[in-house]
Amino acid sequence: MKNKKIVLSKLFLIVIIFFSIFCCFYNKTFGNENIFDKIDGSIYFEIIGAGVFSSFNIDLIFYNSFLIRYGIVYNKYNKGFLFGLGGLINFKENNFIEFGSGYVKILEGFGENTWHIFILCGYRYQPDNLGISFRLNISPLIKYLKYEFMTLEEQLYYKKDTIKLILWIGVSVGLSF
Repeated sequence: MKNKKIVLSKLFLIVIIFFSIFCCFYNKTFGNENIFDKIDGSIYFEIIGAGVFSSFNIDLIFYNSFLIRYGIVYNKYNKGFLFGLGGLINFKENNFIEFGSGYVKILEGFGENTWHIFILCGYRYQPDNLGISFRLNISPLIKYLKYEFMTLEEQLYYKKDTIKLILWIGVSVGLSF
């Protein structure tokens, strides 16, 4: 049952990734004027950040102000997925203040079957066309710890399921399109 959930989660993410790339490149390929004209995107790798240690993410940015973020948490410590919503405030050409929040579910590894919510506020450089994007943010995590998955030391300290607040940061580098 556990493996089936993981396979379905990975399949779902792959479908979303291909749909996102299609949406962002549709106008550039066919030259049609439609809603896809107002969608930009970014594919990036985040160090630390919402995925705790690292994550690979895709953002869809609508009308330079609203974004949908999803990604895969895949490193030697844990595997999972993340989803987030946010907004952008443009304060100078290609420079944005980014804010938002999201959800991360860890499926395998350290913290298996736990989840956390992230809150995000920071700086984003996002070129209009194909180019290098950069993000730097403060990203506090609200983490849910299940008692049965805690270390012995944590079980002695917490005595039951608990919620923990962790002050965190994130740095991302990627490709905008």
